[in-house]
Amino acid sequence: MKKLHLFRWLCGVVCASAALAFPGCSDNDDDPIFVPTLDVSPTELKFDEKGGAKTFEVVCDGMWKITGAEGQEWLALTPETEGSGNRTITVTVGADQTAHSVELKVTSYASIMGVLKEVDTKTVKVEQTPGGVAPVGELIWSETCGTEALSGSVLIADYTGWTKEGMGAAEVTYTGTEKTTVRASGLQNQGSGHNEIFFGTAPTSFTANGIALAAGQTALKLTFIGSYSKKNETTGEYDNTFDPSKFKVSLSKDGEAWTDIEYTVSGGEATPYWVSATSDFTLAEAVDKLYIRFLAETSSVYRLDDMKLETGPGGQTVNFGGGGSGDVVAITIPEIIAKMTAEQTVLDASADRTFEAVVVTDKQGGNVNNNNLQVMTPGATTAGNGITLYGSGKYTNPNDAEFAFAKGDKVKVTLKAGKARIVNYQGLYEVTGSQGDEWCVIEKIGTQAVVPVTVAASDLASFQGMAVTVKGAKAPATAAVWCEAEKYGTHTFTAGGSDLTVFVQANMPGLVGTQYVADATGDVTGYATVYKNNAQICPQTVADVNAFLSSAPAISAVTPDALTFEAAGATKEVNVSTVNAEGCKLEAASDNAHFTVSVAENRITVVAAENTTGAAVKGTLTVRLMKDGAAVDTKTVAMTQAKPASGDETVITADFSVKANYPADFPELSANNNFDYQSYFFVGH
Repeated sequence: MKKLHLFRWLCGVVCASAALAFPGCSDNDDDPIFVPTLDVSPTELKFDEKGGAKTFEVVCDGMWKITGAEGQEWLALTPETEGSGNRTITVTVGADQTAHSVELKVTSYASIMGVLKEVDTKTVKVEQTPGGVAPVGELIWSETCGTEALSGSVLIADYTGWTKEGMGAAEVTYTGTEKTTVRASGLQNQGSGHNEIFFGTAPTSFTANGIALAAGQTALKLTFIGSYSKKNETTGEYDNTFDPSKFKVSLSKDGEAWTDIEYTVSGGEATPYWVSATSDFTLAEAVDKLYIRFLAETSSVYRLDDMKLETGPGGQTVNFGGGGSGDVVAITIPEIIAKMTAEQTVLDASADRTFEAVVVTDKQGGNVNNNNLQVMTPGATTAGNGITLYGSGKYTNPNDAEFAFAKGDKVKVTLKAGKARIVNYQGLYEVTGSQGDEWCVIEKIGTQAVVPVTVAASDLASFQGMAVTVKGAKAPATAAVWCEAEKYGTHTFTAGGSDLTVFVQANMPGLVGTQYVADATGDVTGYATVYKNNAQICPQTVADVNAFLSSAPAISAVTPDALTFEAAGATKEVNVSTVNAEGCKLEAASDNAHFTVSVAENRITVVAAENTTGAAVKGTLTVRLMKDGAAVDTKTVAMTQAKPASGDETVITADFSVKANYPADFPELSANNNFDYQSYFFVGH
């Protein structure tokens, strides 16, 4: 998956128009020293005298530790106070009439030259204030759609039978798209009555605007009832399976930028056609107003009633950090791929497009590239469900300081109207945009396990962007290093009669400087990608290629692999890298006594005496890794010393950029045709 980003940037300087957009591509870059990023949310947790349990999220792609809770007997942190990667931390506070307060410090660390160094610190303030927090279950807003009988359907804007209740309901208004109505036809629920909100031609939405929140109300619970009903025109039977993935619930602090929330459903208490839905969540920031939007992505099958917002125990963290403006149009990854051609084109010029995905890119694993984020359809097991989002910035570049996503994050991706572009770039399914434009916004909405799909090596390209496993792969006949500290590695395995390219990014943890076992067989796991129409599999952890790892001591690199000396003689060094070399030592020897060899740890010094033979001197340096008196690995280095000068040479200094300095018989027409000046001046002239 090698990529020439330097060439791209140079092209961008030369071609101004090209500099405005990211060229379609997904190259491999050498990683810089890894410095983890850190974020926590929410930054405040408030408890009343009853205590309870609330959570905050540690989002970190490295090591972290929480301090400040030591000696604080009134609270407890679980599951741990230090670790690595993203983690949900639960803060449990006991019932107490005494006020308490503590500031928890979350610190991230980086390993620099083998020493842990503090990189960043965030704080979470925890307070227990008796009587200062609204009790769970306090009604903020509810709507039952009224009980006045309706003979037909009424547009949201025209309906007057609303029954708003709750401490924050007084100023609430309702809006709906053109095909969203209130009606009493169809499947009746036995809750508040038979008036319900009906969602017509998709996408259709109903929004409750401006629900007032009191100070400190961040832990909330939303409940509602809903139904799904679709008739099979062939059999006449009805499907009443409510699908939450097609009925989205989103929150906003301003009615413009939306964040989806997850909810659970259970069988309706009154009838088998209606379900009860519940969402417990915690706002990452306190807001004065809350907007709730219900969006149906399938036409004329969904109904909604008995919505209620109240104070709750808290749950999933809701960040108001971005999102589309107004209504958006849903799309799937397969639908995006189906629209791609070899020409870069705008996905949608008039509407934002949105889809849910799960992040496949594993920054912590290390085998990632600048400006490349791989995502796939959650739970997909068939081809054509993965793509690459290509561009700089915090959403798509794993090496950006603000990049906060991890493998397994479930996300909502919004591709901006007129800005997001798609292309099949030399076989790579790519979505990109202009440099400096916010052409996409990505919001974490949950987590979901990424389970590799077993595929044949020959089918790898069609599963690009997805986590895959190729079974029964065989390593090359000659062992080689997976990758060097400054250079990626590309290796051709075989599987099922097809070549299998395995790509490992430079300095990948656990694989840098280590070798695979020659002719070993086993499974290879990683994410699939395509570079110049050739499929590749990219391991994400050492465990992904465990079948090919060896504990045997070996020489992983000899630098340089050849030595040349001037005739006058010189001293040069060879550096040797080894793996699994505990209890081993290096030995080195020359097959030509003209070269003197000495060894100090992993450095070999070679001294060439002056060459007085009249001919070039050649030899071979043999490097052996010894254990228990036997050589376990051997490498060779070719050595050459130039022959001495004849002593008849005459040194002439002349400026041949001036034609007048040419000798009388100098063949000037050959001056630009690789003319051999040395032969002309020193052989018979």
